[in-house]
Amino acid sequence: MAVRINRIKVNRYGPLKEDFELEPGDLNLIYGKNETGKTYIVETLINLLFKTGRGSPAKWSLKKWDYTGTITVSGLEKKSVTFTKTSRKLEDYWQESNRALPQDLSRLLVVRAGNTSLSEESGGISKSILKDYLSGEGILDKIEKNISTTIQNASIEDQIIDGRNQGEIRNHKTARDNLQQLDNLLKEVNQGYTTGTINALQQERNRLETKHGELKEARRYYAFQLREKLNRLKDQVIKLPDEGKCTDIEKEIAIFKERNDNRLKKEKKLEELESSSVDYTWVEKVLTNYQEIMNRQQARRTNPIFLILAVIFFSGAVISGFIDQKWGLGIGAMLAFLFFGLHLSVRSRRRAEAGGDNAELEKIKVEFRKRFGKLLTDRASIQNQQDVLKEAHIQAGQLRKDLEILSRDVEKVESSISTALEKYGNADLTPADWEKEVDKLKSSRISLENEIISTEKKFVALNIPQDQLIKEDPGLKWDSAEYAGLETEMQKIQDKLDEEKKKLDNLKSRVAQETKSSSTESWEDLLTVLQQKRAETASEYRKITAEILGKIQVYTVLQEFRRQETDRIQKGLQNRDLTEPLYAITGRYNRINLEGDELYLSSRDEENYPLSSMSTGVSEQICLALRIGFASIGLKGEQAFLILDDAFQHSDWSRRENLIKQVLSLVKNNWQVFYFTMDDNIRDLFLAAGSKEGVRFKSLEL
Repeated sequence: MAVRINRIKVNRYGPLKEDFELEPGDLNLIYGKNETGKTYIVETLINLLFKTGRGSPAKWSLKKWDYTGTITVSGLEKKSVTFTKTSRKLEDYWQESNRALPQDLSRLLVVRAGNTSLSEESGGISKSILKDYLSGEGILDKIEKNISTTIQNASIEDQIIDGRNQGEIRNHKTARDNLQQLDNLLKEVNQGYTTGTINALQQERNRLETKHGELKEARRYYAFQLREKLNRLKDQVIKLPDEGKCTDIEKEIAIFKERNDNRLKKEKKLEELESSSVDYTWVEKVLTNYQEIMNRQQARRTNPIFLILAVIFFSGAVISGFIDQKWGLGIGAMLAFLFFGLHLSVRSRRRAEAGGDNAELEKIKVEFRKRFGKLLTDRASIQNQQDVLKEAHIQAGQLRKDLEILSRDVEKVESSISTALEKYGNADLTPADWEKEVDKLKSSRISLENEIISTEKKFVALNIPQDQLIKEDPGLKWDSAEYAGLETEMQKIQDKLDEEKKKLDNLKSRVAQETKSSSTESWEDLLTVLQQKRAETASEYRKITAEILGKIQVYTVLQEFRRQETDRIQKGLQNRDLTEPLYAITGRYNRINLEGDELYLSSRDEENYPLSSMSTGVSEQICLALRIGFASIGLKGEQAFLILDDAFQHSDWSRRENLIKQVLSLVKNNWQVFYFTMDDNIRDLFLAAGSKEGVRFKSLEL
């Protein structure tokens, strides 16, 4: 599964004036001039994702800024992992995985400030780097440092370890001589001075001591199991919220319920006022229509001009007829009929308009009575009703604004509660489940704490020091009753031995001298001490012998690996994961070889060039190509992300397009790339190339 960054949030600090947030694509360009926060963002990504302390695999050199933010990464576990300032780092996940990734893989995934080199040696690539990523010899070097020169020069002749009499060899010979001396003394005791009864009792005691010792081992293993259980329980408790956190969540739930109830009440109130608000809008519109109808009716009642003109011209025609003026009679009659016709036409049109207005007015009256149960008599009726509805309309408007604010508050609290519960692995919960979930978390914590107390009591009762715990099962179950019974039986046998003992002064003196004990002590005590010393000496001898034999065997295997080292490195250097990006980025070199401790690059014209003699720009291009290749090899075919901080800034302009093409080929092979730059040319090249990638490409300017 590819390791991929899904979301980045860098909190503003120092040169970064605003929070930096990005939901990245496959190819991501972040452009910013000096003092815009580009370096701060890159160093924050390093600080959040990788180990940066004194013991970190990659030696980071970061500024003393307060790096804060969150990064969400998928591909490490079944669920996405969020990285913060105090969270576990990528090296922790790599160490726990079964992918056997090199711990310092992080230095391959990040190029800082255009520095593509992987070591301080000439050319930026050392033989130790090749050992780490191509042959595994870096691990062998660390193993060999733990084997002394004395052991390296030792040998085994006829099942005897032979070497210079110093260090571990001298300790081995001393332990062997001490064991031989004790065996000889015990042989004398068994053959010449111990009676059959004492021998039988000793054998029985030895049997019981063996059983007793096995039960001791079982007790130590049982104590180890209890301690491991305690550690697991404590780890589980740590992952659960404490009482204070649960109380905080419960307070937020109470706040949510209170505000949500308030919201529901306001929504219900708004629902009640909605009809009044709608009526208010209708009355406001009707008031305008009603006034327009009244205005038109008034206009129709005050305009009889055509009728007056018709009467005037008719009177003129009559008078002309009386005085025998035919032309006056004709013109007057004609104009009288014309204006009378116009009067009839206007009257007819106004009647039609009045009919429409009356119909509209009737509809308004019917709707008014339907809505409010009142008769519409005049404009004042409408105005009064508008005044009645106005307050409800204003209240409805205010309620809508209040609901918007309250809804945002409710959503904010709901998000805070959901985020808090998701932290403890509880996602997709509804508000109805919150209180039950908090009770469940509290109950789980109490149950675990009670189990911790119970387990601690059992562990303390065993009274086993931490350094005496064993983690390998001895094959016998711990039984406290059987252990107590054995101690009782051993005491009985000891009593019988005390009855059967004889004072064997000479041998007793020798035994006392050998064991550095007083000859006045009981014989059985001396024999017990002698046997214990013999057992301890034998154990020490076996331990020293096994350690020396193991180291000799390991050193022999290391030497065999060393003889194959160059071949493995040479074979690794021919890997296409190295040669393909090398040619794609440099446009010239397609092979790389190791001659002694020097790396040589070969072009298609078969000429070899030492890496140490190349220019800074070309050397950085080669280091970038090898960095990408080593990352591909280290991830064993899996994909991850690359963070490139102006990695191409020292490259010739003619090579930059090839470099960006190589980046695009990585993206097409499911790599995720973040390129930070302050270079306008590189920005423009990326924008041109990224525009063809659609949604897979994202750019951001600081």
